[in-house]
Amino acid sequence: MVRPAFCFVALTAGLAQAKKAREIPAAGLPSEMAHFEAAKFKLGGDEKSGAPQQVEVSVQPFSIDVTAVTNAQFKEFVRATKYKTEAEKFGWSFVLEYLASDEVKASTTQTVKGAEHWLAVEHAWWRQPEGMKSGTKQRADHPVVHISWNDARNYCKWARKRLPSEVEWEWAARDAHAAQLYPWGDHPNGGGGMNVWQGDFPKENKEVDGYAGTAPATAFTPSSRGVHNMLGNVWEWTNDLFAAPPNPRGPPPEQQFVLKGGSYLDSVDGTANHKVTAATRMGNTADSGGGNTGFRCAKKGKYKGSNSFKPRKDWKELEAVRAPPPPPPGQQQRQGGGRGGGGRGGGGGMPAGMDQELLQKIAAEKGVEGLQEYLAQSGSGARVMTPAQLQKMSDKRKMLKEEMAKMERGEMPSEEVRRMVERGEL
Repeated sequence: MVRPAFCFVALTAGLAQAKKAREIPAAGLPSEMAHFEAAKFKLGGDEKSGAPQQVEVSVQPFSIDVTAVTNAQFKEFVRATKYKTEAEKFGWSFVLEYLASDEVKASTTQTVKGAEHWLAVEHAWWRQPEGMKSGTKQRADHPVVHISWNDARNYCKWARKRLPSEVEWEWAARDAHAAQLYPWGDHPNGGGGMNVWQGDFPKENKEVDGYAGTAPATAFTPSSRGVHNMLGNVWEWTNDLFAAPPNPRGPPPEQQFVLKGGSYLDSVDGTANHKVTAATRMGNTADSGGGNTGFRCAKKGKYKGSNSFKPRKDWKELEAVRAPPPPPPGQQQRQGGGRGGGGRGGGGGMPAGMDQELLQKIAAEKGVEGLQEYLAQSGSGARVMTPAQLQKMSDKRKMLKEEMAKMERGEMPSEEVRRMVERGEL
C-alpha cells in the first residue's frame, strides 16, 4: 500500500515541476503596454520621412507595447507554437553588408541592384540575424528582426493582441502631442535619443549613439508614457495597407503594408535613407522582412498587464498573405519597400549614377510604382526587383551548382537545364 502512495506523490510532484518548467520567464512575457485615449490629429506632414501629405484622422482608445517585440519574447512564442518564420522557410534574408562577417561576404554573391549594401544571405533569420555563426544569445533584449508582416500578426494573435494601425502607431510615437514629430518635442536632438545611422552610408557609421546595428529595445530615454524606441532601431509593421499608385505601363502594384519609424539605417536629416520622425513610413509586401524589420503589438482599450498573460491554447497559424508571382520575363520588375528598408524584398536604395535627390523625391511623392515608371521612361536601364524574383534567382543558382557537380562527375545535365539553355535562359 505504501508504494502506490509514493508513486502518486512522485507523479504529482513531477507534474508540478513540469508545469513550472513551462512557465514563461519574465523576459519572455509579452510586453507591458501604454494606454492612449481617443484623439484627433493630422497624420504625416514631413516630405523626407516619406509622408509629405497631412491627413486629419481620429483614433479610438488603445494600448500599445512599450517596446518592440524582443528576441526573448519571440523565442517563447516559437517554443510554444513551433512556428517557423518566413525567412526561415525561404532559407535566406537580407543582411546589411556593414554588419556581415568576412566569411558571409565571401560566400554571398546576390545583392539588390542599386542597393548593393543589402546582401541576400543564406540561413539569415531571427535566430541568426547576420547568417551562419551569428546569434541572439547576447541580444535577447534586442528587437527581433527578419520578421515579415505575416510573422508579426501571428505573434500578436498568440499574445492576445494585434498589430497597431498606422494612426495608432503614429499617435503613440508623437506621445499624444499633435504638433510634434518626435516623442520629446519638435526637434530631433531635443530629447530621448534614437538609434540611427551617423556617417557616410553605407561604409561608415560613427556609432555616436553606441550601436552599429540594433540596440536593446529599452535603450534610450522612454517617452512620457513609458514607450521606448519608436523612432529608429527597427522598422515596425502596422496592420494598414500601403497605397501604391497604379502603373498604367506595367502590371498592377503588389499588395503592401505600412511600416513605420525608420531603423538604424536611416538618419536624423534624411541624408542616409529616410529622415526619422514619427511620420516616417514606407510599404512592403507581407512576406518581406530583413535585418532591420521588427514590430510591436497593440490592443483595443486598456491592457490588464503581462502578469495576467495566458498563451492562447487555440492558437492556429494564420493564413499567409502572399504577394502575386513575379511578372513574366520581359515585363517590368518592381520592388516593395523603400529607402533604407529591410526585407526579403527590399533593402531599398536608389539606382546608382542617377540624381539621388530627384529619385528620393519621386519615391516620397509617388511611391515605388511612380519611381519604377520614371525609371522606365528615363531609358536608364535601372530596375528594382521583387522578393519572388530574388528567390527565383537563388533557386536557380543552387540548381546550377548541383548540375555543375553532376557534370564534373561525368553525368549528363538534367532535362530542365537543357531546356533552359535552348530558351537562352542560361
